Amino acid sequence: MKLAAVALITTALSLSLPLAGAYRPFAGDVGNRANLTQILTPDRPFQTFLRYLNQTNLLEVFQNQAYRTHHGITIFVPADRAFAAVEPSVLAGLKKHQLKSLMMYHALARY
Repeated sequence: MKLAAVALITTALSLSLPLAGAYRPFAGDVGNRANLTQILTPDRPFQTFLRYLNQTNLLEVFQNQAYRTHHGITIFVPADRAFAAVEPSVLAGLKKHQLKSLMMYHALARY
């Protein structure tokens, strides 16, 4: 049942990619090494994703992949409205490792 919930959430969030700012340009005014918090907060449509990255300790992992490897990282960040489209009890019912898995589905270890 939990696996089905994760699959449902992943599908719902992936359908929101065209609306999620996936082609958002890099924030040039924050220097050569902007962190994800700086990139995702200017107009605030990505606060839920950012909060989940912090809860799962993936923010630092993603930033390390971006700046400490030659591969970089691509992150597909759903907008808050994508998370709002998911039944709140489904997201609230996820254990930390399930939420972490869900967040990892939104990253590719290359750019």
